Amino acid sequence: MCGRCMNWLRRVPDFRLEVADYASRGDTVFIRWIATGTHGDVPLRFEGVDCVRHSNVQVYENRIYCDHPLIQALN
Repeated sequence: MCGRCMNWLRRVPDFRLEVADYASRGDTVFIRWIATGTHGDVPLRFEGVDCVRHSNVQVYENRIYCDHPLIQALN
């Protein structure tokens, strides 16, 4: 697991993602997700979108769009 992921899970140990919607066209899949968890004593709930491009069952690009401040702090 990457260092950023480990850092995220230390801050939000009960982190969960739910797929809310998805669509695809050609080699691109859009996934809208809802994240929940607890940061300290503060409950979190925010949404984002992944734009995943693939070829022959291999992902070659994944862009994550989310403007929550906690996500920005991890980048």
